[in-house]
Amino acid sequence: MNAFIFLINEHGHYFQISKQAWSQFDTDYLLRAGCELYPSKDAMYQWVMSRDQLALDEVDGTEILIIADDKGVIVEVSHSGQRTEVDDQDINDWLAAYKL
Repeated sequence: MNAFIFLINEHGHYFQISKQAWSQFDTDYLLRAGCELYPSKDAMYQWVMSRDQLALDEVDGTEILIIADDKGVIVEVSHSGQRTEVDDQDINDWLAAYKL
């Protein structure tokens, strides 16, 4: 069983979300907000590669990781490893509207 959820938001940003963090999100809300869920990282990568005309080596490892820390705080981890606590009061809005 996969320990992650794979999601692309309405702005085309793609995420790998731990199941622990995912339990704090509202799936129905995110789907209504234009987010799309993928059954695997490969399926998500395939969509991104097709959309952006990229090769796998240009996409692999560039997703944004979302985890929950030991206290349940949602943390964004960039592909370079930078960790940032999400301090938005509505994490669903934050994820759906996320832009770089």
